Amino acid sequence: MAKDKLDIPVGFADRWETIVSEATKHAFETRQQMMTAAGKRPYKGVPINPAEREAQYMQIRGDTVAQTELLRQNTIVKPDGTVRVRKGFVQSMREMEQHIRKGSMNNG
Repeated sequence: MAKDKLDIPVGFADRWETIVSEATKHAFETRQQMMTAAGKRPYKGVPINPAEREAQYMQIRGDTVAQTELLRQNTIVKPDGTVRVRKGFVQSMREMEQHIRKGSMNNG
């Protein structure tokens, strides 16, 4: 498949704009191909049933090293030294803790 020949302008500024424009098009096309290959939101993971999710959380809950690693993966340290934890991570942990406590209160 032959690509269209690009007419390269003579002037420096026009050439620069053409190069930037073509690079942008190429980057956008590459990104679209990557997104198509990866599928929808692979970073969110595959669906997991609640029992498996609870078992995984219970394993992590008792392991300080795993908790530390999980927290490290979900925090951002700003240049001024402030630490930010992702809201989704905090909400997920809050929901799991509430679920566990609710279950243990009903069982105990």
